[in-house]
Amino acid sequence: MPNLTIHLDDETHRLAKIYAAQTGTSLSSTFRNHIREVMNANIPAGEKAVLERYSRRDISAADAMSALDLPCMESLMAATVEAGLHLPHVDRKLALQMAKSVIRELRTPSHA
Repeated sequence: MPNLTIHLDDETHRLAKIYAAQTGTSLSSTFRNHIREVMNANIPAGEKAVLERYSRRDISAADAMSALDLPCMESLMAATVEAGLHLPHVDRKLALQMAKSVIRELRTPSHA
């Protein structure tokens, strides 16, 4: 896990320590959880529910892309990661197709 150094004024540090102690967490967990909450606050509830179902493999990638009106698998994967969710396991054939698609995209002149 990467380390991060942040600089806080004394009062903010004191308040963060109090909050962590009251909630029984560490300062690291307190800040990590806050960042996740901030990121998830920008995702509409309906979209979040679809992404959660996709992450659990309750729905297919095709159904999730359709529900979210996403153009490709890469967009679905990016949305899933941005929501702080795990990507579901994909079979070898689909993984190879996705890798070839990404390589093809990277080789196009617009990415040079």
